[in-house]
Amino acid sequence: YLCVRGRFQEALERAEANLGHANSADDDGLRLVALLSIGSVYYPLADYQRSIDYLQQAVDLYTPGAWPEQVYHYGHTPGLTAMSQQAVCLHLAGRSVEALARSERAVALARETGHSHTVGMVLSMHSMLLMLMGRESEMREVAGECLAFCQERGIFYWLMFTGMMMAWACAEDDPAQVDTLAGTLDQFVMSGARQMATLFMYLLADACLRTGQLERCQAAL
Repeated sequence: YLCVRGRFQEALERAEANLGHANSADDDGLRLVALLSIGSVYYPLADYQRSIDYLQQAVDLYTPGAWPEQVYHYGHTPGLTAMSQQAVCLHLAGRSVEALARSERAVALARETGHSHTVGMVLSMHSMLLMLMGRESEMREVAGECLAFCQERGIFYWLMFTGMMMAWACAEDDPAQVDTLAGTLDQFVMSGARQMATLFMYLLADACLRTGQLERCQAAL
């Protein structure tokens, strides 16, 4: 919650305290979640190597099928969340081959869980990775699958998240998608999400630039 709201220092302090509690209890399930939380904070702070290291520790602890109660406690599968986030960090750290392999593995394992929010989250993160890698055709395919899945299952957050990336990708062919992106961004920010808002503001600016809306581009920037 604190990380998504952009309250990174508070989030880091809480996550480090949770890791201390997990270590005291010698509980690998709690340790995995705490390591994920710490890695998730260093990622938006652009400390990619530190994020990769903490997320790797979380991934190393993950065993498919272990700690099934975590899905109900947290609404997702923490080990696969760690895998997906680490993939993005690996790419941003210049390790794109590893990143793609890690993300594809997360997608495959998420499908095996059958847990809707986990699948929606992992597909959305995979879409973002493909976008960052410039693999737009593949990104549209994965994002399209994610949007249909999230629409069917009522997963609103990842529907917005992925919908903004898809609107950006389609803006040159359909300039009306700029308005779709802007409207969804307003909803996203109103939900209280701050962590990724600047990414989508940039995508809005880029979509405006690519469709010749220069004043609107400048305003978004």
